[in-house]
Amino acid sequence: MTRWLPMIICSMVVMVAPLWLWRPVFSSYFLKLDDFVYLSRARSAAMLGHHLLTPHNGHLTPLFLVQTHVFARLAGSIEGLPAMMGWAAYAGLAATMAGIGHVVARQTGRAEWGLAAMAGVGLSSVPGPALLWYSASQALLTGAVMMAMLAALEAWSARGWPVALAMGFLLAIAAPFCWSAGYTAGLAGAAYLWAENRPRARLAAALIALGSTLAAAFAWYVASDAIRDSTRLAQLSLTDLMTVRRILDHTDQAAWEKLVFNNLGLDAPTTAGQAVMLSIAALVGWRIHRSRAETSSSRGFWNPLTAAGAVIVISNYALVFSTRGRALGYEHLRHLGWYDAIPQLGAVLFAAGVWAGPRLDAWHCPISPPSRKALSGVIALMVLLFVMQSPRARRLVVEYDGLAARVQRLEDQTPSEPADWAGRAGRQRAALAALDRIEHDQAQAPTGRAELVRQSTHWNVPGAPGELPGYSLADLIDAGAEPSSRPPGRH
Repeated sequence: MTRWLPMIICSMVVMVAPLWLWRPVFSSYFLKLDDFVYLSRARSAAMLGHHLLTPHNGHLTPLFLVQTHVFARLAGSIEGLPAMMGWAAYAGLAATMAGIGHVVARQTGRAEWGLAAMAGVGLSSVPGPALLWYSASQALLTGAVMMAMLAALEAWSARGWPVALAMGFLLAIAAPFCWSAGYTAGLAGAAYLWAENRPRARLAAALIALGSTLAAAFAWYVASDAIRDSTRLAQLSLTDLMTVRRILDHTDQAAWEKLVFNNLGLDAPTTAGQAVMLSIAALVGWRIHRSRAETSSSRGFWNPLTAAGAVIVISNYALVFSTRGRALGYEHLRHLGWYDAIPQLGAVLFAAGVWAGPRLDAWHCPISPPSRKALSGVIALMVLLFVMQSPRARRLVVEYDGLAARVQRLEDQTPSEPADWAGRAGRQRAALAALDRIEHDQAQAPTGRAELVRQSTHWNVPGAPGELPGYSLADLIDAGAEPSSRPPGRH
């Protein structure tokens, strides 16, 4: 245990470091827009049961609603929701960091590489928007489930445990019900196993891909109309095949802008042509490096980490640009940073796999405590990431406040300086405390759901959305009554 103590301490530092990187936000966490929709659907057990299979913006997210219900009950009051939802978002990030660290460490046999992978996720500004806005933290929950799936598949591959493969299959099914990006979990798991280059692993890869397929079929059966309307799939035609090139171009742009430049702390918009030239240059450089290498492996460049990482990046961006991109276009999606959270996981896995290279003798080996030199390298990486990412993290918080400024900017709710945030958060908590008093009065002398809905039109809660189909701020009150409206998209 003493040999592992420095590793344990370093792991704890890595896990809490994001709190310091995003400290202005966590000191004054603020609920906004879709947060109120999810909370109104999940705060009470009755509302959760009624809305469990209700889609929102084309996403069928029963597991995210269950998470919302658990943390809302832990908050103990409506006033306590903002702070607790902030911790819920951070819990998703922490679980994702732990998952990717475990996968990389177990796959390579190097504990320090696992720590470096955790730092590459937690101390990057790329997943920031998914952390700053609770509704966007669906991406973090999905990422945590996907990393747990890969951890289960690694356990099966290394030890042959059938229960581990069954767990991977169930997690592949679960990922899409945290957020729609989870539909790519089966592809990532299949690529991870396929790279093992063994017949048994390829059969297991087909099973994992089947898990996501079953989840997609169930979601389509439950909420096909809502999904079609949100993604405009109903308008697809043969002419849309011509958009494949555009999807590839946008995926290439996003990979360079978000996963390369943003991870260097830079905001550098590109054109499609520039992204293509950068990719060609990278491929040429890689081929030159490979040709000069003294040794090579029969498995070459690809291994489970690089395969899963590449598939996560490509499939997630392709999914976004083939659905949301048809309506918003790349210029708007560039600023929706929560779509980059899961590709960031793929980028870190890919980088770890490239760094491991052909050293296959260490794969699936027991993990030994890292040396002082190795831990010093991880600490140096953490310091480097923090210094490079802090300026961009501040820009994200100040300019966008977790939302996309060019799509929607709420002038009365989006502050420009940290000094404003505490006041804004305080006004929201005061308004939510008033709802606590209404809830207490309802428990003493119920007035009926219809009366609550009528009254809610006069409630002024900063950050709450206006009128939305199937939503009422009155549903945030746990009065033990029936929901105020029929949820849309239910069949």
